[in-house]
Amino acid sequence: MRLRGKVVLITGASGGIGGAIARRFARRGAKLILHSRDGASVEEVKKELCDKKVDCMSVAADFRKLKEIAAMFEEIRKKFSSLDIIVNVSGVERVYADPLDTHEWKEVFNVNLFGAVECSREALKMMNGGGVIINISSIAGKPGVAYFGDSLSYSISKAALNTFSENLAIMLAPRIRVVSISPGYTLTPMWNWSSDKEKEGYENQVPLRRFVMPGEIAQAVVAVAENDAITGTNIVVDAGLTLKEIR
Repeated sequence: MRLRGKVVLITGASGGIGGAIARRFARRGAKLILHSRDGASVEEVKKELCDKKVDCMSVAADFRKLKEIAAMFEEIRKKFSSLDIIVNVSGVERVYADPLDTHEWKEVFNVNLFGAVECSREALKMMNGGGVIINISSIAGKPGVAYFGDSLSYSISKAALNTFSENLAIMLAPRIRVVSISPGYTLTPMWNWSSDKEKEGYENQVPLRRFVMPGEIAQAVVAVAENDAITGTNIVVDAGLTLKEIR
Protein backbone atom coordinates (compact mmCIF):
# COMPACT_ATOMS: atom_id res chain seq x y z
CA MET A 1 0.00 0.00 0.00
CA ARG A 2 1.24 3.44 -0.92
CA LEU A 3 0.63 5.67 2.08
CA ARG A 4 0.49 9.11 0.51
CA GLY A 5 -3.04 10.41 0.80
CA LYS A 6 -4.26 7.44 2.85
CA VAL A 7 -6.45 8.16 5.89
CA VAL A 8 -4.96 6.77 9.11
CA LEU A 9 -6.58 6.69 12.56
CA ILE A 10 -4.15 6.35 15.46
CA THR A 11 -5.68 5.79 18.88
CA GLY A 12 -3.58 6.86 21.84
CA ALA A 13 -1.71 9.29 19.60
CA SER A 14 -0.65 11.45 22.55
CA GLY A 15 1.57 8.73 24.01
CA GLY A 16 5.20 7.98 23.23
CA ILE A 17 4.49 5.13 20.82
CA GLY A 18 1.33 6.68 19.36
CA GLY A 19 3.04 9.99 18.75
CA ALA A 20 5.98 8.31 17.03
CA ILE A 21 3.59 6.39 14.77
CA ALA A 22 1.79 9.61 13.87
CA ARG A 23 5.06 11.29 12.94
CA ARG A 24 6.13 8.35 10.77
CA PHE A 25 2.83 8.32 8.83
CA ALA A 26 3.00 12.11 8.45
CA ARG A 27 6.39 11.78 6.77
CA ARG A 28 4.78 9.35 4.31
CA GLY A 29 2.16 11.93 3.38
CA ALA A 30 -0.81 10.24 5.04
CA LYS A 31 -3.89 12.03 6.35
CA LEU A 32 -4.11 11.65 10.11
CA ILE A 33 -6.82 11.22 12.71
CA LEU A 34 -5.23 11.65 16.14
CA HIS A 35 -7.13 10.20 19.08
CA SER A 36 -6.61 10.77 22.79
CA ARG A 37 -8.79 10.13 25.80
CA ASP A 38 -9.38 13.76 26.71
CA GLY A 39 -8.63 15.59 23.48
CA ALA A 40 -6.28 18.09 25.10
CA SER A 41 -3.29 15.78 25.48
CA VAL A 42 -2.94 15.22 21.74
CA GLU A 43 -2.88 18.92 20.87
CA GLU A 44 0.92 19.08 21.06
CA VAL A 45 1.28 16.33 18.45
CA LYS A 46 -1.45 17.93 16.33
CA LYS A 47 0.26 21.32 16.48
CA GLU A 48 3.56 19.74 15.48
CA LEU A 49 2.19 17.75 12.52
CA CYS A 50 -0.95 19.41 11.20
CA ASP A 51 -0.25 22.10 8.65
CA LYS A 52 -0.84 22.67 4.96
CA LYS A 53 1.25 19.61 4.09
CA VAL A 54 -0.42 17.18 6.53
CA ASP A 55 -4.20 17.01 6.58
CA CYS A 56 -5.36 15.86 9.99
CA MET A 57 -7.85 16.16 12.81
CA SER A 58 -7.99 15.27 16.49
CA VAL A 59 -10.75 13.34 18.24
CA ALA A 60 -11.46 12.33 21.81
CA ALA A 61 -13.02 9.24 23.39
CA ASP A 62 -12.64 7.56 26.75
CA PHE A 63 -12.50 3.86 25.95
CA ARG A 64 -13.59 3.04 29.49
CA LYS A 65 -16.95 4.32 28.24
CA LEU A 66 -17.42 2.32 25.06
CA LYS A 67 -20.39 4.41 23.87
CA GLU A 68 -17.94 7.27 23.25
CA ILE A 69 -16.29 5.28 20.45
CA ALA A 70 -19.38 5.45 18.21
CA ALA A 71 -19.59 9.20 18.84
CA MET A 72 -15.91 9.55 17.94
CA PHE A 73 -16.48 7.88 14.58
CA GLU A 74 -19.44 10.13 13.88
CA GLU A 75 -17.05 13.06 14.32
CA ILE A 76 -14.52 11.42 12.00
CA ARG A 77 -17.15 10.95 9.26
CA LYS A 78 -17.78 14.69 9.21
CA LYS A 79 -14.28 15.17 7.76
CA PHE A 80 -13.37 11.86 6.12
CA SER A 81 -15.74 9.64 4.15
CA SER A 82 -13.43 6.62 4.22
CA LEU A 83 -10.64 5.11 6.30
CA ASP A 84 -7.65 3.11 5.09
CA ILE A 85 -5.68 2.22 8.23
CA ILE A 86 -6.37 2.06 11.94
CA VAL A 87 -3.60 1.61 14.49
CA ASN A 88 -5.00 0.65 17.89
CA VAL A 89 -2.38 1.93 20.32
CA SER A 90 -4.46 2.94 23.36
CA GLY A 91 -3.69 0.85 26.40
CA VAL A 92 -3.49 0.93 30.17
CA GLU A 93 -1.68 -1.18 32.73
CA ARG A 94 -2.85 -1.47 36.32
CA VAL A 95 -1.41 -3.25 39.35
CA TYR A 96 -3.87 -4.65 41.86
CA ALA A 97 -3.40 -5.96 45.38
CA ASP A 98 -5.39 -9.03 44.37
CA PRO A 99 -4.51 -9.79 40.74
CA LEU A 100 -7.26 -12.45 40.57
CA ASP A 101 -10.07 -10.05 41.47
CA THR A 102 -11.81 -9.89 38.09
CA HIS A 103 -13.90 -6.89 39.16
CA GLU A 104 -10.66 -4.90 38.93
CA TRP A 105 -9.95 -6.11 35.39
CA LYS A 106 -12.76 -4.16 33.73
CA GLU A 107 -10.87 -0.94 33.07
CA VAL A 108 -7.91 -2.78 31.56
CA PHE A 109 -10.07 -4.96 29.33
CA ASN A 110 -12.32 -2.08 28.25
CA VAL A 111 -9.34 -0.11 27.00
CA ASN A 112 -6.85 -2.75 25.85
CA LEU A 113 -9.23 -5.27 24.29
CA PHE A 114 -12.80 -4.05 23.90
CA GLY A 115 -11.66 -0.58 22.86
CA ALA A 116 -9.61 -2.09 20.02
CA VAL A 117 -12.47 -4.41 19.05
CA GLU A 118 -15.04 -1.60 18.97
CA CYS A 119 -12.71 0.74 17.07
CA SER A 120 -12.00 -2.00 14.53
CA ARG A 121 -15.73 -2.66 14.18
CA GLU A 122 -16.46 1.00 13.49
CA ALA A 123 -13.43 1.36 11.22
CA LEU A 124 -14.58 -1.53 9.03
CA LYS A 125 -17.70 0.44 8.17
CA MET A 126 -15.42 3.06 6.58
CA MET A 127 -12.92 0.74 4.86
CA ASN A 128 -14.80 0.67 1.58
CA GLY A 129 -11.74 0.00 -0.55
CA GLY A 130 -9.96 -2.42 1.77
CA GLY A 131 -7.55 -1.50 4.52
CA VAL A 132 -5.25 -2.46 7.37
CA ILE A 133 -5.87 -2.93 11.09
CA ILE A 134 -2.75 -2.87 13.27
CA ASN A 135 -3.07 -3.64 16.98
CA ILE A 136 -0.27 -2.62 19.32
CA SER A 137 0.00 -5.49 21.78
CA SER A 138 2.88 -6.38 24.13
CA ILE A 139 5.36 -9.14 24.85
CA ALA A 140 3.25 -9.60 28.00
CA GLY A 141 0.69 -11.34 25.79
CA LYS A 142 3.17 -13.61 24.04
CA PRO A 143 2.91 -17.36 24.74
CA GLY A 144 5.60 -18.57 27.11
CA VAL A 145 6.09 -15.15 28.70
CA ALA A 146 5.13 -14.76 32.36
CA TYR A 147 4.81 -11.03 32.90
CA PHE A 148 4.68 -9.37 36.32
CA GLY A 149 2.14 -11.40 38.30
CA ASP A 150 0.35 -8.38 39.74
CA SER A 151 -0.27 -7.14 36.18
CA LEU A 152 -2.13 -10.32 35.26
CA SER A 153 -5.07 -8.48 33.73
CA TYR A 154 -2.71 -6.60 31.40
CA SER A 155 -1.05 -9.80 30.18
CA ILE A 156 -4.35 -11.53 29.56
CA SER A 157 -5.83 -8.54 27.74
CA LYS A 158 -2.83 -8.45 25.40
CA ALA A 159 -2.94 -12.22 24.80
CA ALA A 160 -6.61 -11.82 23.91
CA LEU A 161 -5.74 -8.93 21.58
CA ASN A 162 -3.28 -11.17 19.73
CA THR A 163 -5.88 -13.92 19.32
CA PHE A 164 -8.45 -11.36 18.19
CA SER A 165 -6.00 -10.12 15.56
CA GLU A 166 -5.35 -13.62 14.22
CA ASN A 167 -9.03 -14.52 13.99
CA LEU A 168 -9.98 -11.18 12.47
CA ALA A 169 -7.29 -11.59 9.80
CA ILE A 170 -8.96 -14.82 8.65
CA MET A 171 -12.44 -13.31 8.83
CA LEU A 172 -11.56 -10.25 6.75
CA ALA A 173 -9.13 -11.65 4.18
CA PRO A 174 -8.48 -10.91 1.41
CA ARG A 175 -9.91 -7.37 1.55
CA ILE A 176 -8.56 -6.32 4.96
CA ARG A 177 -5.22 -7.19 6.56
CA VAL A 178 -4.84 -7.47 10.35
CA VAL A 179 -1.55 -7.61 12.27
CA SER A 180 -0.51 -7.24 15.91
CA ILE A 181 2.84 -5.82 17.00
CA SER A 182 4.32 -6.62 20.41
CA PRO A 183 6.87 -4.15 21.80
CA GLY A 184 9.29 -5.05 24.55
CA TYR A 185 10.73 -2.49 26.98
CA THR A 186 10.16 0.73 25.02
CA LEU A 187 11.66 4.01 26.18
CA THR A 188 8.51 6.10 26.45
CA PRO A 189 7.98 9.01 28.91
CA MET A 190 6.62 6.59 31.52
CA TRP A 191 10.21 5.50 32.15
CA ASN A 192 10.99 9.01 33.41
CA TRP A 193 9.72 7.78 36.78
CA SER A 194 12.56 5.24 36.94
CA SER A 195 16.09 6.01 38.09
CA ASP A 196 19.08 5.47 35.81
CA LYS A 197 20.02 2.46 37.93
CA GLU A 198 16.56 0.94 37.54
CA LYS A 199 16.63 1.48 33.78
CA GLU A 200 20.07 -0.10 33.60
CA GLY A 201 18.69 -3.14 35.40
CA TYR A 202 15.98 -3.53 32.77
CA GLU A 203 18.50 -3.06 29.95
CA ASN A 204 20.61 -5.84 31.40
CA GLN A 205 17.70 -8.25 30.91
CA VAL A 206 17.78 -7.62 27.16
CA PRO A 207 20.23 -9.41 24.84
CA LEU A 208 20.88 -6.20 22.90
CA ARG A 209 21.39 -4.33 26.21
CA ARG A 210 19.10 -1.49 25.20
CA PHE A 211 15.55 -0.26 25.20
CA VAL A 212 13.44 -0.27 22.06
CA MET A 213 12.79 3.28 20.87
CA PRO A 214 9.26 4.46 20.01
CA GLY A 215 10.43 5.30 16.51
CA GLU A 216 11.40 1.67 16.00
CA ILE A 217 7.87 0.55 16.83
CA ALA A 218 6.58 3.19 14.41
CA GLN A 219 8.95 1.89 11.76
CA ALA A 220 7.48 -1.61 12.14
CA VAL A 221 3.92 -0.25 11.93
CA VAL A 222 4.59 1.62 8.70
CA ALA A 223 6.41 -1.37 7.23
CA VAL A 224 3.36 -3.54 7.91
CA ALA A 225 1.03 -0.96 6.39
CA GLU A 226 3.12 -0.78 3.23
CA ASN A 227 3.65 -4.53 2.77
CA ASP A 228 0.54 -6.11 1.27
CA ALA A 229 1.78 -9.65 1.98
CA ILE A 230 1.67 -9.38 5.79
CA THR A 231 -1.44 -10.44 7.69
CA GLY A 232 -2.50 -12.60 10.62
CA THR A 233 0.82 -12.52 12.44
CA ASN A 234 2.27 -11.05 15.61
CA ILE A 235 5.49 -9.12 15.08
CA VAL A 236 7.74 -8.89 18.14
CA VAL A 237 9.99 -5.83 18.49
CA ASP A 238 11.76 -6.38 21.81
CA ALA A 239 15.54 -6.24 21.26
CA GLY A 240 15.61 -9.97 22.04
CA LEU A 241 14.00 -9.73 25.49
CA THR A 242 11.80 -12.81 25.06
CA LEU A 243 14.58 -15.02 23.73
CA LYS A 244 15.44 -17.95 25.97
CA GLU A 245 18.91 -19.30 26.50
CA ILE A 246 19.28 -22.93 27.55
CA ARG A 247 22.63 -23.98 28.98
